[in-house]
Amino acid sequence: MFKILILAYLIGFDPIETQRTFQMEETYSTMSECKANLLSQHPDQTYEVMREFVTDLEFNWDWLAAGCKNDETGEITRILQVVPEDYIDEGQDGTLVIQNSDENYNLDVEIFVALVEIDFSEIGCVGVGGQLDYTISVQDSAGSEIGSNEGSVGCGGETASWGVMLFNDEAKLELGEYNVSIAFTNSGAPVQANWDYRFAITYDF
Repeated sequence: MFKILILAYLIGFDPIETQRTFQMEETYSTMSECKANLLSQHPDQTYEVMREFVTDLEFNWDWLAAGCKNDETGEITRILQVVPEDYIDEGQDGTLVIQNSDENYNLDVEIFVALVEIDFSEIGCVGVGGQLDYTISVQDSAGSEIGSNEGSVGCGGETASWGVMLFNDEAKLELGEYNVSIAFTNSGAPVQANWDYRFAITYDF
């Protein structure tokens, strides 16, 4: 079961200090169905769900980020809105890996972004014995891979970390939606994979 979550802030106040997560009532059976509703756009190219959210709350709240999430598996897709404040999103995710599992995070990059930071840490699995193999990929809006990493950790205590900093003046970041994915394999043996993540966008005015 998938639901749309919206991270919003009080208009006219600091987005970081006033942010709050709202959960939409409607549920979806698949990620693709949820994502289709999340990304559905009005003719003026604004997101329909966000237009409805802002209107229903009498224009007191505006959205920072929104996403589809399955609370049972941790599967998630996110979109971010550019606001005149630096943005940081961090947390912990996890999923049960049976054979192959991946998590995707979508970041919208606008022209005045100066820096995009992507960090994964404490990548590991819960259990005794066995091994968890992981791959991380970062793609720009053109679908070109601009960062990647792969490795293995032994279950029962080992962890791994990886991060990348993308500077607009050096990497010439393409505008649009960036996709960050982390995927796991474990030779068919079910284990619980866990990881911490941190995404930061610094704006240049």
